[in-house]
Amino acid sequence: MVPARARNAVDGSWVGGRALAIWFLLVAACPISADGDRDFVRLGGIGTGWISIGKDATFGPVLGSPIGMEPVGVGPGSFAALWTEAGGVRASRVLAGTSGYGLPVSRQIRSGAHFPFADVTFADDDLPVRVELRAFVPVLIHDATASNLPCAVLVYRLENVARAPVQAAVAMSWETMLGRPGRSRRGVPLEDVAVRRIPPSDGAVGFRFDGPELRDELVRDLRVHNARGSEAVLAEYPPAADASTAVWDVFEAQPSWWPEFADRGQVSVAGVQHTPGEGMAAACVAIRLALKAGETKEIAFAVAWYRPRLYDGAGQAWVPAYARRFADAQAVATNVLKDRRMYATLSEEWQVAVRRSPLGASRVEALAAELEEMAACSFYGFPDRDERRPPVAFRLAGDSREPNDLLSSAERARLQGCLLAAFPELDALDLSERVSRIAEGVTNRAEDAALVRLVHRHLERTHDTAWLTSVWTKMRVVVQRMWADGEAGPALDSYTLRALQDLAASANDSRLAEELTGRLAKTERPSGIPVASAWSAWDERLGCALDQGGVLKLLPSGLEVGRILAGPVFDPGFMATVEYRPRPVGLEVSFRVDRLLRPSSRMPDTASTAGLTLAALEVPLLADAAAVKPQVVLSRRPIGVALVTVSGRAVRIDLDTPVLVQTGDTLTVSLGKTVADVAADEAALQAARGP
Repeated sequence: MVPARARNAVDGSWVGGRALAIWFLLVAACPISADGDRDFVRLGGIGTGWISIGKDATFGPVLGSPIGMEPVGVGPGSFAALWTEAGGVRASRVLAGTSGYGLPVSRQIRSGAHFPFADVTFADDDLPVRVELRAFVPVLIHDATASNLPCAVLVYRLENVARAPVQAAVAMSWETMLGRPGRSRRGVPLEDVAVRRIPPSDGAVGFRFDGPELRDELVRDLRVHNARGSEAVLAEYPPAADASTAVWDVFEAQPSWWPEFADRGQVSVAGVQHTPGEGMAAACVAIRLALKAGETKEIAFAVAWYRPRLYDGAGQAWVPAYARRFADAQAVATNVLKDRRMYATLSEEWQVAVRRSPLGASRVEALAAELEEMAACSFYGFPDRDERRPPVAFRLAGDSREPNDLLSSAERARLQGCLLAAFPELDALDLSERVSRIAEGVTNRAEDAALVRLVHRHLERTHDTAWLTSVWTKMRVVVQRMWADGEAGPALDSYTLRALQDLAASANDSRLAEELTGRLAKTERPSGIPVASAWSAWDERLGCALDQGGVLKLLPSGLEVGRILAGPVFDPGFMATVEYRPRPVGLEVSFRVDRLLRPSSRMPDTASTAGLTLAALEVPLLADAAAVKPQVVLSRRPIGVALVTVSGRAVRIDLDTPVLVQTGDTLTVSLGKTVADVAADEAALQAARGP
């Protein structure tokens, strides 16, 4: 029975005593670990907030916005269910390991997560179908716009393992999170949430939740308004499938649609309806279809959330970047569901490339975990009605409540490794705001030095001197403050001093560069401050970088004779594949350009929209320097070598004339004798010996 006037409002506002108690008991039945969301993979776009799914396919905490909100525990009304009928025998169960309503659940579950994907297999032996779930969010390396989508896709793959036809259905129930900004902000009720059905169109059907009108009453904490907006669940189904929807109330002892679903694999629109102002809204969409013996079909659901305006802890209003592209959650869900296969393929592209490399499978988990952390605690949007603020901002946050301030220097450096490799333009936005905030605020010398190292790392990878010039005025404030401290506080390390000199020279600040020269005269340049970043470690392992002078450096770490080292390169200006083949008689290195990434804005002197312009190469020296005889080939065309210089354990090869390497081209460098040379020598020797 639904308690009367159980208001759907902010956590802690009045909901009717009995109703609130029932809801808390139901939420308690869905376990959340003491470590918060660590038992769950968080599925959300870059800077959008997220939902999460656990190892047993139970939905976990959700975060409607990473700015001004806290994660909240998902309600028991959010779950998926399966129904089957084969040979007159019917079965139904929740597609998860737990149920807040005591419904039958799946007993055999295997799962694995590698952001932005989570894979779950339901292998109950007593069912005529085998069910696999692939949940993901669109996160496309180097494409910030396509990765800024507040939507998760859940694709259920049904395989008929019986020897006869089977009827099967999957239902997705979702409980709205609108009106719940988190436990720390209580007592400010919002208007009721409206629920309505999205009628079938272009093979999709579902429902949406709409929060109160975007009206900002003055309250003590404006962040309470961040729980407004809309949510939508959209299902994609084949033409021959049957689709049905129902609206219900999570305070029911059991979902009102469950008996009908357990009997016929459908839910009824005529079931218990949600009345605004009473209960807590939830809705369900079910897709039923027929499977021939051995046949496999997919049912895909898109879960989207949308926040039109957000407030941070200082009361500043922000508009999420995705709100400039979409009108509401339904529009987001429609877009993602329509192109889900493309989004899935492009989101997994980098993982496939990493797995194929000799370093591969063991590295994917660490790279994915860091990407998940960066995506989950960031915000991407525009300041609302404040022309003094930059037109767009990206904040790498340390906490969902106060973005940009709570990361330690080490944590920020770790996540910057991922951000710089995957989304360099967002790294520039984050650092720009960071520079402004630190220049205008009160900081210490250690924090100033950490900022210098972050800015220097960005310049090293992107060579974006135009960006550095745009922030240098405020960066100089930070530098002058560091000098004003004199000898007080911790001494600056040699890497930071060298970074300052590089930045000053790149910004054409000759006065500061000269001032640093004396201090650095007796300082050796270290390789850098170690950063525990999986993405930075991958970059250093492969050692592939193109400097501003057009020198392609192919200097990996840990190269061993007889062992191939290969993998994808994530450079701010391009994506490539590099392969090192060290041999006792020489070394072969191949470099293939897979994709150009706005190179004209990154390196105007060495790159164009047509390709990468190379003037010289640097490769490791593994043999006697006297035996170095480089050969350079670009897509089977020999390239002339002007000068060969050996320095330490590296060989620099200056080309006769600069060459343009285009997408799809492979550049091959050989030092010493190649395998073909050795084979030719052996053949010649055999011929000389005679029969």
